[in-house]
Amino acid sequence: MEKESWQPISQATSTHFADAVRRVFSALVVALMTSASATAAAQDSASTSLAPMIITATRGAGLSVLDAPFAVTAITPDSIRPGQRHIALDESLLIIPGLAAQSRNNPAQDPRLSIRGFGARSAFGVRGVRVLRDGMPLTLPDGQTPVDYLSLESVGRVDVIRGAASALYGNASGGVIDLRTSAPSQAPIGGELHQTFGSDDMLRTSIIAGGRQGSIRYQGDIAHFRTDGFRVHARQRATSGFGRA
Repeated sequence: MEKESWQPISQATSTHFADAVRRVFSALVVALMTSASATAAAQDSASTSLAPMIITATRGAGLSVLDAPFAVTAITPDSIRPGQRHIALDESLLIIPGLAAQSRNNPAQDPRLSIRGFGARSAFGVRGVRVLRDGMPLTLPDGQTPVDYLSLESVGRVDVIRGAASALYGNASGGVIDLRTSAPSQAPIGGELHQTFGSDDMLRTSIIAGGRQGSIRYQGDIAHFRTDGFRVHARQRATSGFGRA
């Protein structure tokens, strides 16, 4: 039986092997760095710049949220809380800091809105807070604001001023809520149809139409809501509309 003989590996062979390993490792490191640089460059080229949000409820030149020296919040209702029914104003204002919105689900009573305590003593409705629609005041001379008749289908943005800065609008010690209508379609005519179904025979149908004819822009909406309610004597039927040109 023959015995296998083992020959020791020379020092030169070991050196060549180590050099080959180092070259392979260096090549892998360079390839990874090149790939990471290419990925970062692709991400930089794909980045987009967001348009600044300009506040218009501050009376005067529009200011950025960061530049306005007031306690201001600007929201887009459907972006913040998708799937809203557009039935009551409190649906859009629930998440604004410093503003308390409470609804009794009673169509005969407005939701109670209070800003930093102003209006909290009212059992329902809006007191001490001025409400605007596209810059036009909806608040009555006695400080009350009925909001149950508002058509919220076309509201694209809500600006809220909290604190003493609301004195810019006169009798508005608590704050200001400015409802801004979304821009109409750039086409000569355009429209949308929405329907919402729910329990207790709830159905809401709304139609939005608008467009541009030369220098004239027009927009309008109409909505009908019905429900039998979840309790006795809670049947409700309501129709609201809005238009401007």
